[in-house]
Amino acid sequence: MSKKSLVTLFITILILAFMGGLYGFAYYGLSTATAKVEKLQDEIDTKGFQLERLTRGRSELETLAVDEAEIRQYILGKEDVVPFLETLQSGGRSLGTKIEVLSVSDAPIAGHPRIALSITITGTFDAVMRTLGSIEYGPYDGVLTNLTLDTSGSDIKGASTWTAASVFSLGVRPVATSTKAKP
Repeated sequence: MSKKSLVTLFITILILAFMGGLYGFAYYGLSTATAKVEKLQDEIDTKGFQLERLTRGRSELETLAVDEAEIRQYILGKEDVVPFLETLQSGGRSLGTKIEVLSVSDAPIAGHPRIALSITITGTFDAVMRTLGSIEYGPYDGVLTNLTLDTSGSDIKGASTWTAASVFSLGVRPVATSTKAKP
């Protein structure tokens, strides 16, 4: 073999070794980058699932808030009892009766907060019945638990005057307490 051939062979071997080293280095770099990409993809997937869960949770909370607001319309707040009684009395006047509040007291049933409302309703039989119905079937959690009807004579026009002594059990929600969310 001639010297020129040996130099060409040696240069070729060096170029092949250099190219093999470059290939090995590139393969190692690509493998490392692929592993990082897979790890980042796993993190992205995990964050995506967490985001999806949070989004569903937020949506559920919004739905629950709407449901809670609807339900709260049917349950009196303890702070709303006095305005409620005033509304009852004015509603009785509009139906032609006189409503007198005898007592209001706490009457929890099986751990659920309720109040016992004792009232008398005076007026014609039809007006008393309409008033009782409007209270019992009003837009709140109310149950007629006791009723006594009595007639006491007649009014100026000759119509019989009736008095209904009744006790209602009304669902109430506790007074709202301010709670700060923990960070």
